[in-house]
Amino acid sequence: MCKKSTIDRDTNSLSIIDCIDEITITLHDDAELGKGLTVPVNFQFVSLWLMNDSGKDVNADIKILFINPKGKTINEYPGSFTIDKKYKRFRSRMNLEQIFIKEKGRYFFEVQLRDNKSKKYMSQGSIPFDILVTGVDKK
Repeated sequence: MCKKSTIDRDTNSLSIIDCIDEITITLHDDAELGKGLTVPVNFQFVSLWLMNDSGKDVNADIKILFINPKGKTINEYPGSFTIDKKYKRFRSRMNLEQIFIKEKGRYFFEVQLRDNKSKKYMSQGSIPFDILVTGVDKK
């Protein structure tokens, strides 16, 4: 997770700018959090995919699940891409504009992938993301 990333035209190098692993939200009333909040974030989710030598292009669907501290999925961010067979590595970037929260704590972004051979999404990994709340004492 980062605020933004850039790709250099000359070298094709990816620069990840301002990595993010937590945010702090200031509230003035504890009822705000209890009802749930949609928080604008404007993040980028950057992934590196390593390909096997199948000799075929890969069409893939990706899903990033946003999971709350109790283990419940509260948002899904879908995407898709095609990886040309000539590439052994592929970088994907997805923009996330908002998240929904009802409590402070450790959330997770779980990355799932489904390629053209699969019907089912498979988990590829998860990234912890902490939500801190100031101004009120609320779970």
